[in-house]
Amino acid sequence: MIEFMKKKIILPSIIILLLGLFFSFKLANQITAGAHIQDERKIILQTAMALIQEGHFSPKTIDDAFSLAVFEETIKNLDYDKKFFIASDYDRLKEVYGTKIDDELKNNQLDFFDDINELFVQRVDEAKDIYPEVLSKPFDFTIKEEVELDGDKLEFVSDKEALKERWRKNMKYRTLLKYMDLKEENEEKMRDSADYVAKTDIELEKEARETILKIQDRYFKRLQKLNDNDRFSLFVNSVLSIEDPHTGYMPPEDKKRFEEMMSGTFIGIGASLLQGDDGKITVGSIIVGSPSWKQGKLKEEDEILRVAQGEESPVD
Repeated sequence: MIEFMKKKIILPSIIILLLGLFFSFKLANQITAGAHIQDERKIILQTAMALIQEGHFSPKTIDDAFSLAVFEETIKNLDYDKKFFIASDYDRLKEVYGTKIDDELKNNQLDFFDDINELFVQRVDEAKDIYPEVLSKPFDFTIKEEVELDGDKLEFVSDKEALKERWRKNMKYRTLLKYMDLKEENEEKMRDSADYVAKTDIELEKEARETILKIQDRYFKRLQKLNDNDRFSLFVNSVLSIEDPHTGYMPPEDKKRFEEMMSGTFIGIGASLLQGDDGKITVGSIIVGSPSWKQGKLKEEDEILRVAQGEESPVD
């Protein structure tokens, strides 16, 4: 018995959870075709909670404090920059579910997830009409304004008009960064070539806005590709991270990618990419043994400006 307890202490909770969720998926896949997806989610959540409570060396108490922590973590994971929800959304959700998520977890209910999931989809759909309007007009960079980019320091805005103003400042900041890059590039070309026809500041500002518009379009396309199951995975991970920051939930596709990484089998060029607040894409790391690693030219912190396929022209 003592030997068993020693092994239990050193067994990583992530392994316990992955094994348990493997069997929970097998069970979920055996549910009859007529069963609602809600039942599958409840099985997954129930299995995850049981494993973390029974398999963890020192599980946390599932109480109101735990509930509030899960609530805040879910909000943060969905809307860290506070560009979708408004204060009334946050206040209503907190009043209704702030201290009730623990009860839902114990009773295997998903009322909080269903509510916040539906609201988030609605807010994203509304926000996709804000940024094109903002970026359709020139920005005046001579006006002194401030913008806060740290989501932890931001509060949810009071109404939808204030939300539009937050988007405006954010888009202006991103456009300014792109404008400065384009201006520097413009000046370099002027120095390098006497035949180069320099672009005016008005042209550069317009090009900067058009570039940020394309970046935002891609961002919203990615957001709208996320489905209910993706957001459910985010919710489960919010719960598990409060219990144990080293424990995570992996849906089938993520599990497949994880296994590829662990096995050393990769698809693609073999470079992890990072996107900064300014929209720039940089190389985060090069995977040893990958095509990028073998080719040797791509390095960490390189900025990806354009991509080309074969003989085709590079595109932004």
